[in-house]
Amino acid sequence: GGGGGGGGAATDGRTIFLPDMVPDFGLFKLMALHQSMVLAGGKFLEDFGKIIFDPIQIHLAADQRLLDKLPGLRSAMVNYLPDGLPADYPRKLKTISRAMPWWGDILPDLINETHATIEEIKTRADDIGDLPPELVESLLSAMMADGQRDTDELWKLFKDIVDNMEFASPDPEDLQENFKTFFYKEWDNNLSDYKMEWCLVRQRFAKDDPNPFVDEIRERLDGIIKLIRRQFMKLKPERFRKYRAQPTGDGLDIDALVQAVVDMHSGAFLTENVYIRRDKRIRDVAVLFLIDLSASTEEEVNGRRIIDIQKEAMVLMAEALDSLQDPYAIYGFSSDGRFRVDMFNIKDFNDPYDERVQYRIGNLAPLGLTRMGTVIRHAAHKLDSVSAMVKLMVIMTDGRPYDLEYGNLDYAIADTKKAIQEAQRQRIHPFIITSDQKSTDYLRRIAPQTQSIILPKVEMLPTLMPALYRRLTL
Repeated sequence: GGGGGGGGAATDGRTIFLPDMVPDFGLFKLMALHQSMVLAGGKFLEDFGKIIFDPIQIHLAADQRLLDKLPGLRSAMVNYLPDGLPADYPRKLKTISRAMPWWGDILPDLINETHATIEEIKTRADDIGDLPPELVESLLSAMMADGQRDTDELWKLFKDIVDNMEFASPDPEDLQENFKTFFYKEWDNNLSDYKMEWCLVRQRFAKDDPNPFVDEIRERLDGIIKLIRRQFMKLKPERFRKYRAQPTGDGLDIDALVQAVVDMHSGAFLTENVYIRRDKRIRDVAVLFLIDLSASTEEEVNGRRIIDIQKEAMVLMAEALDSLQDPYAIYGFSSDGRFRVDMFNIKDFNDPYDERVQYRIGNLAPLGLTRMGTVIRHAAHKLDSVSAMVKLMVIMTDGRPYDLEYGNLDYAIADTKKAIQEAQRQRIHPFIITSDQKSTDYLRRIAPQTQSIILPKVEMLPTLMPALYRRLTL
């Protein structure tokens, strides 16, 4: 609360102050977003403490950054301007005759005071240990935002906090040196627009430590694997099919030619259908399997974990697809907020189904949450690089989309649905297989029945997967 001297939003260069009273929430939201872009614009001070202060240019640049990220907000801005916005606002504008209702104040004296106070306490903090500067600034900014401005009082409070603080090392992450990162947009149904470069995917390899999981499945389900292989071999088309008695072709059909001559001697016209045409028929399917590694897959059903049932289904599919020779990839997925959406490479399209891939399947374990929209966008990116007439994305999951800072259920569903629509525009066919018995409502909103299935029992997954694959790729 508090706001600026004029009753609007304000900033001291580090903290956003919003007014206690605003006519409506839409304007309040614009104020907050605009001020966040003001802060994102960089430093207000040069090296020697001189304030760089051109408020009009600061506000215009902030609105430019805001509309670059969320272009749909232009219509929200127009709602508060009876005469509307210039067509190219704010691009190319050097000045403007009036302040926008959402702009608020930039307080140069407060900026200078805040900067000087923080620098003074950072200098004092050098004597009490090796504290990260960003930690010092974060603590001080929070205390100053609560109204404390006196340097000596701030120093006393700061000392009390630091003296009682335990600096425990965070758990190290086992990230390989060659992991890759990708930024993706996310659909915000409240804004009716995308948040650009909002989520970070970290693509890395699943662990390939030796384990017996796949060998045990092969031994236990040897008969089923052989049966599925035989069924899949029937899907493999003949390389060529001959069509006889055709008007054009790449060779004469002797039988048709003889019959044509006989017919001609009997008084009939000589037919042109005396050729053999050979049509090349090659199966052209690529599929990417996504395995949900959320923490809920730790749950047991009749003494077996959901994750192990999913892994068993994947083993049966991999054993069968090896005989069919459809290009396929396997990725596991988990998330822990928008900057930690993890995609675990188990097998890529060009990788053989070898011992390393089999170890990776066996090592899959429950991890975090499910930011489904981002996962689907990354999978579509992978499939888009593959050349195939039919591109299929099979998503195995045990529950609804859910993640930290992923909004409510409506938000998560809207983003997932939008990601599926994006994939479909790339001629990719997503298909969701879930064991969540409560998913009827939200799954209907995400994808029609032709693009999803709810398993009555999760134990059906291993035997159902091959049958589903046959149906989806014929």
